[in-house]
Amino acid sequence: MVLYHGARRWTGPESLAAMMRSEDERQPMASPLVGLRYVLIDLHAMSEDEVVSQTADEPPSLALTLLHLKALAYTRDLIADLRRWAPLLAALMHRADGLAHANAFFSYTLILHNDWPPEQLAQTLQAVVSEVTEEDVMPHPNPHVEALLERGREEGREAGINSARIEDVMKLLKVRFPNEAEAARPKVEAATPEQIERVFEQIFTATTIDELLSPN
Repeated sequence: MVLYHGARRWTGPESLAAMMRSEDERQPMASPLVGLRYVLIDLHAMSEDEVVSQTADEPPSLALTLLHLKALAYTRDLIADLRRWAPLLAALMHRADGLAHANAFFSYTLILHNDWPPEQLAQTLQAVVSEVTEEDVMPHPNPHVEALLERGREEGREAGINSARIEDVMKLLKVRFPNEAEAARPKVEAATPEQIERVFEQIFTATTIDELLSPN
């Protein structure tokens, strides 16, 4: 079986016979194996409605997985995707085993859209489903959503600490090297924690910025 979700329609051969040829092309190969074919599921050739209808007898998680794979081949708006899939998400959440499957879906979504802040993504997932169903279908507490929110809070705290330390370093550099400090900002922003500590320790003894921000 081949599950294909590329940006262009599948054009590869679908049988062994199409992949092979005999030494004498006028004589067909006698082996029955050459008639073997694989099952092709070409998501590119299927509309989202077809994906949903052909998986209607299966758990909603299957349709959501296939739709996610299909969406990978295109530039999509995550919010728009989730709004279209919200009825499936809601149906999934109402199943007895829905939480485990929903958590897998949310994890996959987070991996695919790792440029989104986790807290924003978690809130978006919940808001979209609740908006379409007009009810709060996200179980509380939801371990995965809580994990996403905590990760977002932790990243926010770390980003805030790093940002504050960078600005502290820049203030020191502007006092010590007023004509060179701003040009060194990219190096400060890329500095390791060890380099930042060196700045605090050696700001008044170093003779150049490069000495403070050197890798060693």
